[in-house]
Amino acid sequence: NATGSVSGDHTIGGFVAVNDGGTIRDSYAIGAVSAGSGYVGGFAGTNDFGARIDNSYSVGRVTAPASDSVGGFAGYIWNTVIAHSFYNSETSGRTDTGKGEPKTTAEMTTSTTFTDAGWDFATIWGINPAVNNGYPTLLWRYTVGGTVSGLATGNSVVLQNNGADDLTVAADGGFTFPAPLDDGSPYAVTVLTQPAATPQLCTVANDAGTVAGANVTTVEVTCADLVDLTMAVLPEGAGTTTPPVGSTGVVVSAPQPIVATANAGYDFVKWTSSDGAAVLADPNSASTTVTMTAAATVTANFCLLHTWYPD
Repeated sequence: NATGSVSGDHTIGGFVAVNDGGTIRDSYAIGAVSAGSGYVGGFAGTNDFGARIDNSYSVGRVTAPASDSVGGFAGYIWNTVIAHSFYNSETSGRTDTGKGEPKTTAEMTTSTTFTDAGWDFATIWGINPAVNNGYPTLLWRYTVGGTVSGLATGNSVVLQNNGADDLTVAADGGFTFPAPLDDGSPYAVTVLTQPAATPQLCTVANDAGTVAGANVTTVEVTCADLVDLTMAVLPEGAGTTTPPVGSTGVVVSAPQPIVATANAGYDFVKWTSSDGAAVLADPNSASTTVTMTAAATVTANFCLLHTWYPD
């Protein structure tokens, strides 16, 4: 398959520029094709000298000067066979026939368009509305996905695979990234944008690996509600805290590490909280945890060190 866009002066194809006497089957091109002159096609620029193309398709825009050597699927053809192959007449901007059959987007994303033409959807091709924009994909390419849990009603989270292939998920349940990957390809799932309508933090488990001859379905995205932990210091300037003084969003009911560090001339005394919504594991330890059930303020209390001088 070919996914990138192609441009040049002439003799340009989305999958192959020149097919002289060769045989191509079970392939596709989805990128745009543009050229300054002729011999331009969404899949093949030229197909001649006994060349053959079977069971293939293209969907990219084809831009070139008007010519009988420009086509939605193939440009120039001579002494050739193009069988059971299609192109999207809506996205390509072309309607030519005889060198690839034009189909609408709806037809190009319907399996019967291809199975009626004899395509093998048992061992070679697959089709999924959530993958490859709904167009057929080759079964040796595999999808990456998993499940989302804990996402609040009205929230959405944006996931990324391999630093691209963004996917917005707006409800708990399964998800699949749109772009399939070759067997043996690495994958790495991250959170691009955290939920905002209701403050939440989503984390990813089983986030990275290598595609191994099957669809990846084990990525786990878990979202949890956040509350404001406000850190404070008394007396002011007596020390610092981690997280720093001010408001920080923390996960509800999950122990949050906190640390108090005294400035010169002061000593840590204890932690105090504004109410029962903040439960301190050890109020007398400068390094401890706090578990929040609602927004609250936690204060690190310090005292001045006294220096004694002998008489």
